Amino acid sequence: MLSNISECVGVMEIIKCVRGRLTDWCSSVI
Repeated sequence: MLSNISECVGVMEIIKCVRGRLTDWCSSVI
């Protein structure tokens, strides 16, 4: 159970990081 929660949190952190980098890249391009 705990391993599943930690995996989900890890995925959410990765998605958050990727989205942050994407917005930074888009703003730098624009």
